[in-house]
Amino acid sequence: PPVPLFDYDLVSTRAVYRNCLPRDVPSLLALAGRRAAGLGADPAAAREAAAVPVSALTRHKTGGSILLIEVGPATVGYCILTTSWSHALGGTVLGVEELHVEPGHDRLVLAGDLLALLAKVSPAGAVASRVAPGVADRKLRAACARAGFHSEADPGMIRDMRRDTP
Repeated sequence: PPVPLFDYDLVSTRAVYRNCLPRDVPSLLALAGRRAAGLGADPAAAREAAAVPVSALTRHKTGGSILLIEVGPATVGYCILTTSWSHALGGTVLGVEELHVEPGHDRLVLAGDLLALLAKVSPAGAVASRVAPGVADRKLRAACARAGFHSEADPGMIRDMRRDTP
């Protein structure tokens, strides 16, 4: 049977990045709600929307992972990781779908720390990792560049193929 994307914790001197367990889901959904509120969106809708990938990644552990970011005893953020196949690169690409660090913690340092760890201990068969910081987020783009990322010429487009969406 396939193994989970990450079945181990990532540990650095700055934080612990560990798999979200079923008991952690309420905390994860609360983080997603606070992230949405910080972006001016509806926290309740964000918590409801976050429940979909949490449920999917719980059922299909080989397609991705949700890592909680812990500094000391506090959970200060999360990262949703997925995998996809790249014909051009000839292997699996690890995608950072969402990365959130609570206000009051240095998100750029923790983001750079996590991205560097992922490069060192990526799952077998992974040939690249992809992150999509917003164009306007210059600080996060700079942190990604320091972690060895470069811009792609074509960021691509996506269409939802689930049957239950219009």
